[in-house]
Amino acid sequence: MAHKAITSYADIKAFMARARSPEKGRQHTTFSRWFPDGDGYVLHVHGYPFLRITPDNVLEFLITPEMGRKLSNTVSGWLHNVVPFSWHRVGVGRYRVDSLAALQKRMTGRWATHKEINQAPELFAGIKFDMATGKCLNARPDLKHTVIPEARRAWLSALRNWKRRLKAAARVGAFDNLIAEEKRNPTPWDKQPVWSVDKELDILYNAIKTGDINVGLMRMLVASKVDRWSTPTSMDVFAHAELIVKQHSLQLRKRFGVFEGGDKA
Repeated sequence: MAHKAITSYADIKAFMARARSPEKGRQHTTFSRWFPDGDGYVLHVHGYPFLRITPDNVLEFLITPEMGRKLSNTVSGWLHNVVPFSWHRVGVGRYRVDSLAALQKRMTGRWATHKEINQAPELFAGIKFDMATGKCLNARPDLKHTVIPEARRAWLSALRNWKRRLKAAARVGAFDNLIAEEKRNPTPWDKQPVWSVDKELDILYNAIKTGDINVGLMRMLVASKVDRWSTPTSMDVFAHAELIVKQHSLQLRKRFGVFEGGDKA
């Protein structure tokens, strides 16, 4: 059963008042469910805490941009049906969120333009909006405006050096034996690298920073590339490594201290 969008704290309070067992939550859509949270209510999407609405009529996004990547396909075409807010991807691991009221005020046509979308604030865990006015209460400067040039140059230099060394190794077949070993004895699925988590990202960050291409890292790259249906070449593994870096560039750059106020080693 479809439910109308929640536009205020009064709406969600009335919606949850009709829940059979409030502690078990109440389903809003196939993949979203509201739960009580103190005096407020939290929306879970595919089991992840996504946003919270509090008695002061404030909507707070709880999701991080990193977790947003897992949910983006679901959320981008659906969020406005649950709460009057928009969600747009503007880069790898970067999203802009805004109230529909604020977005529609900027729109000059039927569909929002790239320029109009880019006036919305960037998503971060904790960004808040007044549901009555649609105004963002704590927007941060865009990451692109907080780049530290010296740190960015250091990142690009280290990345070029690491990729050059990794490619040179791949060209002489440095991954071949590891690929054959992985085909004979596949890494169990629960032991395979998950490059989006901090442990693996830290390993990759340290490797890029120091120019390291040790066997342990090479084995991790192979384990995350080889499957039962095909046998990649060493150059395929190199291309896979490039893709991993591209997909997680934002988090790696944060670790390099490329952005003001970002994580540093």
